[in-house]
Amino acid sequence: MPKMEDREASRIEITQVPEKEVKHEKRGGACISNCWWAFSRLVTLYVPDAYFECKGGWDKERRQAWREKVAICLIMFLFSLAFIGIGGLLPLFACADNNVVQNDGEGGYTITFNKENMMCQSLTILMYTIMLIISMVLVIQCLCSLLYVIRRKPKIGPEDERSKVLVMVPCYNEGTKELRKTIESVLGTTYPSKNKVLLVVADGIVKGSGEPKTTPEFIADELGYSVNDELGTFECTSIGEIANNRAKLYCGTYTKYGKELKYMVIVKCGLRTETNKPGNRGKRDSQLLIIGMLNRFHHRRPLTDLDRAVIGVLKNKLSMPLETVKYLMAIDADTKVHRDSLSNMIYSMNKDETILALCGETRVENKRDSWVTWIQVFEYYTNHHMKKAFESVFGCVTCLPGCFTMYRLFTKDHTRLLSCDHVYQRYATNEVKSLHEKNLFHLGEDRMLT
Repeated sequence: MPKMEDREASRIEITQVPEKEVKHEKRGGACISNCWWAFSRLVTLYVPDAYFECKGGWDKERRQAWREKVAICLIMFLFSLAFIGIGGLLPLFACADNNVVQNDGEGGYTITFNKENMMCQSLTILMYTIMLIISMVLVIQCLCSLLYVIRRKPKIGPEDERSKVLVMVPCYNEGTKELRKTIESVLGTTYPSKNKVLLVVADGIVKGSGEPKTTPEFIADELGYSVNDELGTFECTSIGEIANNRAKLYCGTYTKYGKELKYMVIVKCGLRTETNKPGNRGKRDSQLLIIGMLNRFHHRRPLTDLDRAVIGVLKNKLSMPLETVKYLMAIDADTKVHRDSLSNMIYSMNKDETILALCGETRVENKRDSWVTWIQVFEYYTNHHMKKAFESVFGCVTCLPGCFTMYRLFTKDHTRLLSCDHVYQRYATNEVKSLHEKNLFHLGEDRMLT
């Protein structure tokens, strides 16, 4: 075992926690959950359970999720109604003078406001205060975003590009166009090829709509290896109702445009009894294949068959032992990374050890395709540029996007970060019941992970 693991073994108490029995940590007790359940039932009493039977027999969890969505919409509606009432209707009646003056010129009526009314003055001060706060926040966000526009480009030398990094790309049903764009963008980065490995995780044998081949076959065509049905599979664990899975492993060197890129592809192929989308377990499960391997490896716990195969390939075929990998970069299968993104991100993390994770600015590539993409340009600019630049000034970005984020795996004193028990066990939980938890774990994995 590497020396780094021996040093940590003297400080960390290793506990053999069964991964599939980890319970989600309760915060605030069961009282809040019960109250929220009762409230969602109360506001949807007009919809009996018999209605859901007519909709095709929705299960209990799906019914409750629908009721919670209706409850959230009701709360948002009431808040909007209260804001309109306080800011619009209340001043109309509270600040209006009792005397209505007729306008002889136009034949209509005008309402004069009594500025001496205490309530009127209070509402005026309240509205001006809210407007001032919103304006100040917008101005500060603009100023903070300018800090990242006018800053100098760092001078990156060979000594700044020695850290090892895994570039993880979870994919599901993407076609050859999206996969080629992502793979070639990683190949085209200026970071040295000997210090980076592309790690693609295919979430099952899935064929996209209108595609002639499955996604794993498109990956094989692009990277240049042959799909071997007779190739042996490796056992691995997964989340969800089916706790077991099997996967195939491919590796090699991708060569194009005079550049080289070391790669490893994990294809989740499922159990022999699976017929519909075999091996498909979701994006979070694809991430947990890697995070779980890091957790077991760093804490010297029993490895799965797939863990041992991946670690062996990294060390013996790709010349990048897992204990030397310092960073994990996560991008989506339809993301095109800038050529100097890896170098800049690793440079920033090397210069500041307090940075645990960071992200780059995400932009819309097909912004001229439709009016929807036009709107997305504004959304991405405000959320991924102005807002995150504002939060970064204070050293705390609330959410790093899963499409373009880099994580530090351990600190100088070998404290585990992404692979620590607290992060891994909470992210691997199967106790996902409420609508909020479903949105976190199934739709917004990046929000839960960061």
